Amino acid sequence: MQGLAIQGVDDLLRRRRSVRAYLDRPVTLADVQEICRLARTAPSGANLQPGHYHVLTGAPCAR
Repeated sequence: MQGLAIQGVDDLLRRRRSVRAYLDRPVTLADVQEICRLARTAPSGANLQPGHYHVLTGAPCAR
């Protein structure tokens, strides 16, 4: 059974990709909350969970 779990993680890591194009539609607050909830469960050094998140909403910032 251990082999199946490791194979699943291996497949997930191999399919990982970076996104450099975005859709022109807002992300729902529920989706943002779920992403932050999942990020809090990610492993961290010494399991200190030092993450801090800043979520900006509204009109895009001009640079």
